[in-house]
Amino acid sequence: MAEFGPALEAIVGQEGGYRKVTVVGDPGGETYAGISRRKNPKWAGWRAIDAGDQGSPRLRKLVYELYRSDYWNRLKLPPDMEQRYANMIFSAAVNVGVVHARLLFQDSRGDRITFAIYWLSYYADLVHDKPELKRFQHGWFRRVLSLV
Repeated sequence: MAEFGPALEAIVGQEGGYRKVTVVGDPGGETYAGISRRKNPKWAGWRAIDAGDQGSPRLRKLVYELYRSDYWNRLKLPPDMEQRYANMIFSAAVNVGVVHARLLFQDSRGDRITFAIYWLSYYADLVHDKPELKRFQHGWFRRVLSLV
């Protein structure tokens, strides 16, 4: 049975831990534990981070709450899904959005390898449409393949 806790720790690990990161040219802009300021500008954690908080229990709780409510719960994964596959879908939701992740899941018909192929194709199409993102493609592919 898939659980949120292990999926959260996996995504925070992929995103560089509980720290603020800014990568020039990254469409997500500034992030904290993978939470994009651009996509989540009203998240309460930004006020704490802007005030100098970089990892208090309160801030970690805000990370937990945002990921659980805005990503994990919205995915509505089957209760009997294996953890490894749930981690993959959760990671996709954080990176490409819940709607796209759900569509990839539906189209893959529950097959983890097919999901990975569709996710890789999503990134290839994105780079085709926006060549300036090509420098992120290797990292995106590495993320997908690490979860297979």
